[in-house]
Amino acid sequence: MKTFLYILKGPDITELFPTLDAQNAYMAAWGSWIKNMMEKRVFVSGLPLMRGGRHITQAGFTDYSPTLTDTCMIGYGFLATENIDEAAALLADSPIKEVDSTVELYEVAGMPANVMQ
Repeated sequence: MKTFLYILKGPDITELFPTLDAQNAYMAAWGSWIKNMMEKRVFVSGLPLMRGGRHITQAGFTDYSPTLTDTCMIGYGFLATENIDEAAALLADSPIKEVDSTVELYEVAGMPANVMQ
């Protein structure tokens, strides 16, 4: 099995779903999808992210405060599947298909053994 990182990008959930009931329903859909992935034994971990954060560079750091309509990272997770096509198919059937958001998917590379000595 290989491990894949998925990054969810989109506007703030309050922009996507203006009512609390709609927001809760969307999050419940993610909960159901994650439960299904756990039953398939492919879900490793993942969580939604808070808006904003910090940009860290060699020069230091600055606060990052996106507007509600800015596209930014809204969640992440890890799936363990045989290949990227399998992971992509699982994500294509996730609640992301219900909203104007995207998923980036990457295979996680291991650290070379000689750097971990």
